[in-house]
Amino acid sequence: MTNYVAVADAIQAEAKTRTDLPDEIYFVATFAHLWSVFTLKRGAKYLPDEKHLDMRASELVDLTRR
Repeated sequence: MTNYVAVADAIQAEAKTRTDLPDEIYFVATFAHLWSVFTLKRGAKYLPDEKHLDMRASELVDLTRR
């Protein structure tokens, strides 16, 4: 098990050696009744100041809503 901050830190460190990262990266914690969705990367910003979303798995839709 891990947490979203540790994953974002690892992605940011890896980004220094890569040019092919996606524009957006999400962390979805699925260990509870409600799933928590955290934005790890949006554009060039890591851990943008966005609230996380809590949702039931049955309600999960396209995360980018596009």
